[in-house]
Amino acid sequence: MEISKNRNYGVDLLRIIATFMICILHMLKRGGIIDNTVFMSLEYETAWFFETACIGAVNIYALISGFIGYKSKHTISSYVRLWLTVFIIMLSFTIFYQIYDASTVVWTDWVKVFFPVSTRQYWYFSSFTVLFLFLPLLKPAIEKLTQKQFKMIIMSSLIFFSLLYTLFYNNTFFDPIWGQNNEPFGLLDGYSGIWLIELFLVGAYFGKYGFPKFLQKKFGLIFYFGCVIIAWSSRILIEYLVNNKDISSQYFYLASYTSPFIVLSSIGLLAAFSQMNIKNPFKKVIAFLAPSMFTVYIAQTQPLLWTNFIKDLLKPFASYNVFAIVGIVLLASICIFVAGVIIDKIISLIIDLTKILEGVKKLENTF
Repeated sequence: MEISKNRNYGVDLLRIIATFMICILHMLKRGGIIDNTVFMSLEYETAWFFETACIGAVNIYALISGFIGYKSKHTISSYVRLWLTVFIIMLSFTIFYQIYDASTVVWTDWVKVFFPVSTRQYWYFSSFTVLFLFLPLLKPAIEKLTQKQFKMIIMSSLIFFSLLYTLFYNNTFFDPIWGQNNEPFGLLDGYSGIWLIELFLVGAYFGKYGFPKFLQKKFGLIFYFGCVIIAWSSRILIEYLVNNKDISSQYFYLASYTSPFIVLSSIGLLAAFSQMNIKNPFKKVIAFLAPSMFTVYIAQTQPLLWTNFIKDLLKPFASYNVFAIVGIVLLASICIFVAGVIIDKIISLIIDLTKILEGVKKLENTF
């Protein structure tokens, strides 16, 4: 792979690490580890530590989009490439399950293949589409805003969308008071286009003006671990006070995308890796892996695969000791990660051979 002098390989490395963190998240929660370990046991709390440490990974995706993307060219072809990747993954696995076990596929699955965004097969890609559509407005605004204005927008929106949202979006406390699910901003716990726009702006701010002194280099990692430990410890405290797994599960918001602890931990990681000095031998590996990360993320959450394979994949191991569980989760995550990279390289070859993007780029250049 060609090495670029202008590329921030620390950010690319963070993208790779964030994707691996997503694999861990899926193995812990969807894979059946967290739901099937003994409540408040060492295994349960260890699983939740990894969950808390990794849940900011999707936030990191959006922060990176703003950090490096606020000044990049807005092209339809880049979006079309992502859409084609999603389409090929949807089509391939639907064909596979149609042949392997036709009972798992219904006619609506075929409709979803051709309309993955509108049917929200992948919440992240549907939400990213919202962000992409608004980029022609956001990027000029970022350029024209003064630093003071930009900072005010970031601070005030984080207060509402993260701090207050986390405080008031609590079914246990506030549903009896308000009589309904108190979801004031349509953030959907961070599974929304609004949240991705928010994080894009936060990332763009730091990309344009840099990080404060307390987030310089290695301090970003310290800040990250500090936020994770606070979020994790807070959950343990609530579990101890409530002493009920079903009720305490409602406090998942402490380790959610919109949680202030998780937002700050994600910013800490971006600060640390964006200022990292990567040596040449590692740049080639990073350059090879980084373009595949979107596919690694998307492939494992293909709806049929998500339901028929990923769900409870590791449930039989939930009764093992803590060291075995950690090892199995990491091994399974590595396997999924490697498989995703292989799938991406095949998809990239298909897209290049069809020359669809060349036609899109020519059409784009006519406008």
